[in-house]
Amino acid sequence: MVEPVETTGPVVEPTHPVVVPPMEPVVVPPMEPVVEPVETTGTMVDLNPVIDPVVELVETTGPVALPRGARLGVDVGKVRIGIAASDPDGLLAMPVATVERSAGTDAAEIARIAEERGVVVGYLGLPKQLSGADGAATVDARQFARELAEALPDVPLRFIDERLTTVTASANLLAAGRNTRKQRSVIDQQAAVIILQSALDQEKRAGERAGFTVI
Repeated sequence: MVEPVETTGPVVEPTHPVVVPPMEPVVVPPMEPVVEPVETTGTMVDLNPVIDPVVELVETTGPVALPRGARLGVDVGKVRIGIAASDPDGLLAMPVATVERSAGTDAAEIARIAEERGVVVGYLGLPKQLSGADGAATVDARQFARELAEALPDVPLRFIDERLTTVTASANLLAAGRNTRKQRSVIDQQAAVIILQSALDQEKRAGERAGFTVI
């Protein structure tokens, strides 16, 4: 037989365990940094400057475009004078006419052709010897150039070395199957074309007038 034991303190009844629900995490937003103004005593310096691209100037040395206008080519011979002319842009030389040598009228006839075509410069062949020395043909060409300069006072005239131009013109006609003996006037015109085309090519390369001034 179990006897009850008397207790002197309060009786504690058993209790159920308390379940605490989990707490949601608290998200704290990031704080913006506080920028405190700094007093400066000197010049403000931009720490992130915008750098402009460096533009370098490139100097060009290419040919300079010459004024537009037809050019005249002149092949001076003892009996005939071959005439050629170019387009206003100075691209291509073309045969024009053959003028008979006649004191007092040949230069006037060439001046008329030049004025009709709006010529801005004339190129005359200077027939030097193969050695480069002057000969009788050279003296004759210089004399005629002075006469033409008087007939064309507003058109500058320039000399072009024409050595072998007549030979080249004859060879071109032979290659085309033409009889050079019956085509003397055509040979003179072709010689003028060769003189003028040579001058045009020099103009394109150098960007300035070819040859040298008639004196």
